[in-house]
Amino acid sequence: MHGLLVSALVLLPLLGSSCGGSEAPPAPEGAQGQGGQGPTGTIQFVWLARLQGYGEGVPCNRAWTPPLPGAAAVARQLEAAGDRVVLACIGETLLQAETLSLSRPSMVGAAARIDVQLQAMAEAGVDIYVPGHGDFVDGLLPLLDKAAAHGVPVLLSNVTVADRDDVLPYVVVEHNGLRVAVLGLIARQPGGDEPARVDEPTVSFLNPVRRAKELSREIMAKGEADAVLCLSNLTQDTNQSLCDVPDVHFVLTGLETGSLPKESIRRGNAVMLMERTAGRSVGQTTLRVVDGDWSLDDLSARHELPAQLEREHAALDSYIAMFGTDDPQTLAPLVIPENPDNFLTKLELMEENAAFIEEATHWPDSFLDHQHVTLPDVPEDDPVRRLLDQQGPAIRAALARLKAPLEELPDEMTIPLPGTCKDCHAEQYDFWAATGHSRAFQVLEPLEREQDSSCLVCHAVGFRQRGGFKDPRLQAPYGGITCFNCHDVQRPHVESRRLVVDPLYVKADRTDIQCQLCHGPERSPGFDLEAALDAVSCPPMRPDDPALAAARRGALEVIAELRAQGEATPWDDLLEGRALVGLGDVQEGLHHILSYATQLTGWPEMTYSLSRYVDERGDSYGALEIVRKSLEREPLDLQMNIAYVRLLLQARDPAARNPALALSHARLVAPPDVEKPESALLELYITQVDLLMAGGQRDQALDLLRKLMSNFEGNPDIADCLDRNGLR
Repeated sequence: MHGLLVSALVLLPLLGSSCGGSEAPPAPEGAQGQGGQGPTGTIQFVWLARLQGYGEGVPCNRAWTPPLPGAAAVARQLEAAGDRVVLACIGETLLQAETLSLSRPSMVGAAARIDVQLQAMAEAGVDIYVPGHGDFVDGLLPLLDKAAAHGVPVLLSNVTVADRDDVLPYVVVEHNGLRVAVLGLIARQPGGDEPARVDEPTVSFLNPVRRAKELSREIMAKGEADAVLCLSNLTQDTNQSLCDVPDVHFVLTGLETGSLPKESIRRGNAVMLMERTAGRSVGQTTLRVVDGDWSLDDLSARHELPAQLEREHAALDSYIAMFGTDDPQTLAPLVIPENPDNFLTKLELMEENAAFIEEATHWPDSFLDHQHVTLPDVPEDDPVRRLLDQQGPAIRAALARLKAPLEELPDEMTIPLPGTCKDCHAEQYDFWAATGHSRAFQVLEPLEREQDSSCLVCHAVGFRQRGGFKDPRLQAPYGGITCFNCHDVQRPHVESRRLVVDPLYVKADRTDIQCQLCHGPERSPGFDLEAALDAVSCPPMRPDDPALAAARRGALEVIAELRAQGEATPWDDLLEGRALVGLGDVQEGLHHILSYATQLTGWPEMTYSLSRYVDERGDSYGALEIVRKSLEREPLDLQMNIAYVRLLLQARDPAARNPALALSHARLVAPPDVEKPESALLELYITQVDLLMAGGQRDQALDLLRKLMSNFEGNPDIADCLDRNGLR
């Protein structure tokens, strides 16, 4: 067996014994060991974790392969090759858990979606469905009735329902004599494992770990299966407890946040495999048993190794360019002076991993293989896709039958309409009106999704927001994507003469815009934030615009009255400064802003924002003074220290830049002689490399760069640093 190089000088063994690695999880008790003459076969699990209604992908982004039809296509391809394939959906598949707290009309629409999605699951050939609490819009029993009507098998191992025999505790999957028992486990209530408070007296949610222990022990004792696999919709802490159950061998589960592990994870007695939720990845888990030997070699890392080897070869090329030699013996002490043998060992492992990738394509022995599947293209006329497209019409029909009165909107509008903004921002309004954002709601109508709550969240401003609306039948009363979405315009900005210049009531900086709330990986795969911002950012306001000038003069008049009455506050210095800058009196305006900002305490975000504002308007020395005063009060504020170094290097006024001071301060905050640099300080370390190279201190730069490359292998910012400095 080969050790797998996962990161610098860290070895990940195959699941079976390997050089320098941990041992495999024990083979299931009773299963034949090495050299047996038992059955040979392959069982494949194609599975989706917590789809949360994204089985169709996103209706307004037809270029994204819909996960459910795509997974069904993968399953069909594997079945055509002669393997036993199980297509499974784990956890909240039909809706998000938050649906349970929505308005009645939204829940009616959600229930209509459920019917259509279950039809699509049946058409896709889903073999096992482990529902999550988010799917229980009207309770578990109605969901069971609908699933049974559509022929979708429900597996809930830790749920008992009186007088029903269609809730399976486990199923046994077989192929050529191989037998794997499958459990489906769900938390006892949304978000945890405490007893559920349900209004269905015939339904009981049992402790999932305890139930798994009982069932797996019974299955193995009776010889009903050779191994036990759990499809888990539990928290990660509970999954770890599940892995400690003696007769549980595999756990398949979803991962909400963080990076997916590059390989299977050994926990206790079991192997845990993870996939991203909401359709962001689809798992394919292969159990291949030869001659009844359940001592499985884990080949999962072969899918990540090619990209890893590419990064390692790129790093090696950088070292060769950096030191002018490709001789390993010469390179070793230059790259890792304190331990040259580690570098040589790494080169050997790179060769072994390349050989392993080749060997794994025709592995002769029993193995486990897990990968994140690349979905094939699914045509528009795919039957599963066509069914999923019927969700909009189903929602329309259900809401048309709903007799509940429409929600009443508040008398005082809390979300300004675009037309209100147009009075002072006509140029910006015209720009917005020509973008796709202005038609965000209209694009739902031909898709028949204009009353779909899951779409309105991003296509109708104010839906389920404070001061907005909750009834999807109102159909975007405040518009689609408007000024409010990006700029968070509040009523005081519109109604108060003084607060029209207050930065708290309108966001004008593109760094404040939270595009990711809608353009996340679920809804906008491959979204390029910077390119998108360039395309939709409004043109800047012109100081000579009559409406804007009038508004700013109005603010100054109110502030002057407050000063005359002795009622002005330090905040009015800031407001007066912003109004003066807007009217073209930049020097006097910045004087007022500096007066406020240099005294500001306990508000680092505002301090940083004001320093940028002052720098962008030409007073770089004033911006530096704001940051210095802040650091005098809070010297350990990391973000302010980084801001200080940035400003010293990138100040708008070249005369204010001071690379030598920037290097000195960066070294003070991020000492280059530490053994293991902190990731939070990486920007400061890279800055030091750039400055050292620019100052002709190549040896010091290379010493620091070696340390960074060793600790942050494959980091794109380090790669950019290498390119900038001609080191690869």
